[in-house]
Amino acid sequence: MTTAERVLSDFTGKVFSNGLLQFELGDRGLSIWLQCLMKPPSRSHPDKPVPVSIDLLEDKRGLFVCQHSHARCCSLLRHAHGSTITLNRLDNALNDPWVILDPDPIPWLAADGEISLIHPVEQRLMSQIVTIADDFSDLMTNSRSCLASAISLSQSFQDFYQACQIFGAPSEPSLKLSQGRLGLVMITQRFLNQLIEGGLNEDAPSEL
Repeated sequence: MTTAERVLSDFTGKVFSNGLLQFELGDRGLSIWLQCLMKPPSRSHPDKPVPVSIDLLEDKRGLFVCQHSHARCCSLLRHAHGSTITLNRLDNALNDPWVILDPDPIPWLAADGEISLIHPVEQRLMSQIVTIADDFSDLMTNSRSCLASAISLSQSFQDFYQACQIFGAPSEPSLKLSQGRLGLVMITQRFLNQLIEGGLNEDAPSEL
């Protein structure tokens, strides 16, 4: 069974009396999809973004917030390397230098088979990632929308970072929960990197 088939097999559907259909992805399918996002992204963007000026002070501030969040993600991953996760730097990767070697896969699911990232801000960050993944091709060709999405993702990440402890005592949070949260950090870093550098043609620094 392919990865796509494994994800699709965990969809459930519901038909309402007005004829509307509602589809819901189960936790197992969500964990498979999140793990797919851990892979290095495509190196090329065939369509160049529509030029947009970010000379306005508000836009510059928004861009800096995104760059700061990207640098924070990179800092968290570097800090975790060797203790919580094991990273590998890909020298031939374009603007996205890391993959997580261990654990592989990330322990997205708890022992009961349900997603372990259940905090409201974790859920909102995952929802934001789903939205960006769904609109990604369009965002890469429209810098204004790309900037707005990058800002929204950055804000969701900051809320997550402030509310959810990643490092701490071995049981608080648990090692597997820390690894799951770091997986979410890496996915956020990947999307911010692509939105900032691929969609906005701006630098996505790994440190500030």
